[in-house]
Amino acid sequence: MKYPGDEAIRKVARRRLADEDPTIALHAAILTCFAGDYYGYPLVKESVYSPDKKLRLKTVAVLGNRRFDKKRTEITSMLLERLKTESEPHIIVQIIQSLDRRPSREILTAYEPFLKHGNEYVALHAKVAYDAMKKRLRQR
Repeated sequence: MKYPGDEAIRKVARRRLADEDPTIALHAAILTCFAGDYYGYPLVKESVYSPDKKLRLKTVAVLGNRRFDKKRTEITSMLLERLKTESEPHIIVQIIQSLDRRPSREILTAYEPFLKHGNEYVALHAKVAYDAMKKRLRQR
């Protein structure tokens, strides 16, 4: 969907990609993707692996948005890879939630180690997501 100000928004967002504040740069990158040109997508991908927990959390959360469906296969692979190495409970849960829109046996299998995670918050979310995805896959 195009809006009258899309081009102006894209121009501003592209300039903000170089902002010193990584949060502002990430917001600009996300905006370019939402505007449909994905110019800032490389920065979004990079932020999935950021040492900054807040940036990682924001990034994995936004990747579950339907506006990123154009990159669905790549994003799913990236989130599955990140799920294997992520140690922050809130980020693990957010990755699980972002992957939840993409039901597959591969994702279901990736959830299994988290069903008995040492953190109750993670284990509970993994169980809910696992059971819901298993049910959706059976209905196919």
